[in-house]
Amino acid sequence: MTTRALRFGIVAPPIESSAQLRSLAREVEDLGYSTLLFTDHFNATPAPLIAASVALACTDRLRVGTQVLANPLRNPTVLAKEVTTLDLLSDGRFELGVGAGWPSDSPVGRSDSDQTGIDMGGNAERVDRLIDTVRLLRAFQEATEPHDVTGLRLDLRDVKPFPATGERRRTPVMIGGAGPRILRFAGAEADIVNIAPRPPIKGRTATGSVAHGLTIDDQLAILRESAGARYADLQLCVMSSNRPADNPSVTEEVGDRMERLAIELNVTPEIAAAMPTTLIGSVPALIDRILDHRERYDISYRTFPAAVRRDFAPVVAALAGR
Repeated sequence: MTTRALRFGIVAPPIESSAQLRSLAREVEDLGYSTLLFTDHFNATPAPLIAASVALACTDRLRVGTQVLANPLRNPTVLAKEVTTLDLLSDGRFELGVGAGWPSDSPVGRSDSDQTGIDMGGNAERVDRLIDTVRLLRAFQEATEPHDVTGLRLDLRDVKPFPATGERRRTPVMIGGAGPRILRFAGAEADIVNIAPRPPIKGRTATGSVAHGLTIDDQLAILRESAGARYADLQLCVMSSNRPADNPSVTEEVGDRMERLAIELNVTPEIAAAMPTTLIGSVPALIDRILDHRERYDISYRTFPAAVRRDFAPVVAALAGR
């Protein structure tokens, strides 16, 4: 198995102006991050694909993508055309992150549905639609002629790919999720797997997300089995919302943060501390933890909210590309 090179990404905050977005994209690039990513909810965030096009236009090396699109909100053929166009116009710097969307009975899913009139669907339906979308995108980018697409919930005729001639592109696809079925599909089809920060319990966390009772080792076992020989080429990603301790000599500071995180996840502080998404401590301690998690869990891609981009910059400077 090859050692995966480490890389880091930033998830964009609410954007209020073009100047703010351009400044953020250039700063993220200068700080050494690999990617700038946009979320997909109907709150104080920009339309992700439009924002991505602006960020791509004002940077040279930065990869730009989504973490992650809520699949039920989009027509899959229209999405395939938009993604392929972004890939083409950015010379291959766009990365698509897509997930099944939040459940309709969660606060986030209900809000997205109420504001758009789009039914997010039940759990099985949402996963069916996600599978169809990814397979349609792959077919769209491989084809040079009009083609039909059928799937679990799709029955399309005479789909015309663009561009239809010239170099065919394969946009890197990140699939985000935590449930067994999504993980099996991601292992078989994705380039990047965004392992959602779910604790090893069954039921709801305080934020309304669904935990499936899987430990990180359980999740990795599903990915290894479904990926087979291609597992070595998968990038495994987790997002951490914590920041390095401002004063690592004060043990209580780290402890207080761990207590708050445990409440959010509906678990004990010990379980919260063991989760690979948790990064709380001094910069040297976090560097050691990230390297250890690559060795133990094959996690090589870390993403952070924009609010902590400067806090983690020393970590990125020490580890990016290693």
